[in-house]
Amino acid sequence: MRSIVRQIDVELPDCLPTLEYGLFSRGPKAVRGDEGRGDLPLSALLSKVLLRFAMEFERESDVSLAICANIVRVLDETGMRVRDLQQLNGVSKEAISMAPGILRKMYLAVEEPDPAGSRGKVVRLTANGVKTQEGYRH
Repeated sequence: MRSIVRQIDVELPDCLPTLEYGLFSRGPKAVRGDEGRGDLPLSALLSKVLLRFAMEFERESDVSLAICANIVRVLDETGMRVRDLQQLNGVSKEAISMAPGILRKMYLAVEEPDPAGSRGKVVRLTANGVKTQEGYRH
């Protein structure tokens, strides 16, 4: 981990930051010098590597890594009840409730009444959402 962290060219926090709107992991843009590369605890090393990975992923994707990993990954064209997404992913209800709206705004998913007749909603990927899912998996 230390050798990977030494290769990171920007100064990153020793913990994972709060995600921005759209659940993006935007980090600093400043290039760092050689300072700050000393011994770090494993939690800081893992945080830096994960944040850098997310930043690189999001540089090439219109959808955040968090939304791809937690929502896009499990959806398909047939749909899934919104309330089931939290149980499948183990993330907060707030994060789950925000993600379908972001995907709808990007025309990657649609939200419809549950065909089973319950009061809930079903979210499913559009054709563009399926392409995003394929890109995420790649």
